[in-house]
Parts: sequence; C-alpha cells; structure tokens
Amino acid sequence: MLFDSSRERGRTFEFKVGVGQVIRGWDEGIKKMSKGQIARLELPPSYGYGEHGYPPIIPPHATLYYEIELLTFCNTT
Repeated sequence: MLFDSSRERGRTFEFKVGVGQVIRGWDEGIKKMSKGQIARLELPPSYGYGEHGYPPIIPPHATLYYEIELLTFCNTT
C-alpha cells in the first residue's frame, strides 16, 4: 500500500538527520547513501512506528518498505 509519495506531489522532502524529524529507519538508512543514489529500505517495526503504528494509516508492528532517492545533502557540522 502506498501511503505517501513526494514524487506524486512534485516536491522534495527535506529533513535533518539525527534530530528526530523522521523515523529511525530513515535516519539510519540515509547516512549510508551517496548523492544521487536510490535505495530500497525494509524497516522492521522498531525502526518505524513500532507497537503503536501511525493510525489510521500504519497498523501496529508494521514492517515498512520505502524507496528513497537522495538528491542532495548539505553538511552542517
């Protein structure tokens, strides 16, 4: 089930890594990517929305699948 797509909206999704803006799986997965890379992530519940889910869209204990393209990044350290 597709529940969100920034491609369909025609807009990129921007976030800061490691500050809790996104689920743990995105924070961890994006760190391993290179600019321009497309990655498919399979995230166990502990790296997603866990035992609570994200009602009504994502049920509890859901394994999540994402396709992410890293268009660019900026290093702020």
